[in-house]
Amino acid sequence: MTGSIVFVDEGNYFIKAKEFAGEIQKTDNYYVIVTRESLPTLSYSVEEIYGIRTSGKYGALKQSYHGFYRIYSVSK
Repeated sequence: MTGSIVFVDEGNYFIKAKEFAGEIQKTDNYYVIVTRESLPTLSYSVEEIYGIRTSGKYGALKQSYHGFYRIYSVSK
């Protein structure tokens, strides 16, 4: 797989492994990793860390809206 956007959910135990970090750095893919864990084996920009804010009702058949917001910002 090349030139792709790959989504990885936090349920995948391998995202903290050194082997995973080494392999993804050899690709030209863009990785979106959803996790609450720190990932010390991966290099990433603090400008690209986002939180997810949800609005709407839980447990009902109503549409929920998700919005991304930056956790860290760089002052210019």
